[in-house]
This record gives sequence, structure tokens and C-alpha cells, in this order.
Amino acid sequence: MGIINDHQLIADTLANFYEKHFESPSFDVNRIAHAEPIKNYKTISQLPIGPMTNIALEEVEKNWKRAQKKKSIDSEGVSAFLLHKIPNGLCPGVNKLRPISLLSNFGKCFEGIIHIRILRWCSDNGIYIDEQSGFTSERRFQTRILSLVEDLRLTIAANNKPALLLFVDFMSAFDNMWHPALFSTLLKLDFPVSLLRWIFPS
Repeated sequence: MGIINDHQLIADTLANFYEKHFESPSFDVNRIAHAEPIKNYKTISQLPIGPMTNIALEEVEKNWKRAQKKKSIDSEGVSAFLLHKIPNGLCPGVNKLRPISLLSNFGKCFEGIIHIRILRWCSDNGIYIDEQSGFTSERRFQTRILSLVEDLRLTIAANNKPALLLFVDFMSAFDNMWHPALFSTLLKLDFPVSLLRWIFPS
């Protein structure tokens, strides 16, 4: 097609793509596979946001230590790395400082604690299957590739025939995840209601 230089055409092309990409999933209320998740989703949405198990100081410390130092800048264009390079004696007095909000930092810390609790629940309840790789600790994608190559080698060696290997890639699976199906599945797996309500989209 060549290079597009028309700004309006570029904007329209991108808009059409992302509107289609992020549109609400279509479903059939007459199908049980669709109707049941919708019903469960509505049930979850009406549950009160109850208290969770108290967050221990050890959880906060562990999550805080996991945070990696980054060179990204804040809204003022200042990197945290610059704070370590300020010469002695140039730091302003307390009376010349203004308070800042650390809400985003607390939010990220809380999110990390919830994430760890969810991973622990998945591990304790045997949610992971042996064939699953990636996105979790001790389940490297590279290991799955080596296992796949070994299975293919053994299959060819045993039958002395060519083997067919089929790969299916679900494009943007996370972006297109249908929330009613996800939360309905978690409900069936007896996922803790307190956690379920906290991660439910508001």
C-alpha cells in the first residue's frame, strides 16, 4: 500500500482498528455458556466489598523490596536517580519544601500484595497445570519450548514418521478477555469472595 502521509487517513485507520479491537464482546443470552457467566457476573457486582485478611507488615516490606529502581521521570520531569547526585549542602530546608502525594505508590504496593495473594491461592489450589508456562515464577517459557522439542523428537523417533506441530496464537488475548467468563470461572473455583470483589472492575 505504501507510506501513508495523510494525517486524517492515519487517524481514521487507527481509530477504526482500535474501535473494533476494544469493542464489547458479542454474546447470545439464549446460550447457557453465555447466560450463566452473565448471571454470575451480575451476582458478583452486587456483593458488598468486604474486608480482606489483614495485611501483615512482612507483606508490605517484601513487596517494597521487590520494587526495582527505574530511571523514569515524574510529572515534574525529575528522575529519582538525580536525588542521589545532589551535592551536600544544596538540599533545601524543611520550610522550603512542599508536601507531595504518595497515593500512587501506596496503590502500587497494595496491588502488588493482592497479586502475590492471588498467585499463592493459585499455587495452593492446584490451578496451574504442568503444561502451563510463563507469567508465573518457576514456569519459564524457555522450559516449555525445550519440552515441546523433546516431545516432538520422541514422537518422530518412535513412529519413524513426520509429525505435525500446530501453533495457535490468540491475538491480544488479555485485551479481549470477556470479564463475565473470567469472574464466573473464578467463582466456580471457589476463589475467595473478598479478593474477587476487590479485583472486580468498578
